Amino acid sequence: MNIELTAQQKGLQQEVREYMKTVMTPELLEELKIPEFKEGGGPEFRKQYARMGADGWIGLSWSKELGGKELSHIEQYIFTDEVVRSGFAYPFLTTESTTPVSYTHLTLPTKRIV
Repeated sequence: MNIELTAQQKGLQQEVREYMKTVMTPELLEELKIPEFKEGGGPEFRKQYARMGADGWIGLSWSKELGGKELSHIEQYIFTDEVVRSGFAYPFLTTESTTPVSYTHLTLPTKRIV
């Protein structure tokens, strides 16, 4: 099966690829060489991960209620693929599966806090 991206999807792919070049700072690359931070979790990783969230890149396929952009799962895959390709230790299971499912089961008062 040959699956081709649309022009818009290729544009997203290139946009994410360029963005990730700014995320993978020299400081983060050095931090990832430290054994305890090789899979993320260090201060520079947390800083860049928070930046990705502030820039609207986390949860592209999430509902708008959850803070997402309601893009397709294909677009979410393109994003995740490029992030992983860049070497960023992206917690895709948490962001793409656990968070949306957990959110649907929260009580209204808890949703207001989140």
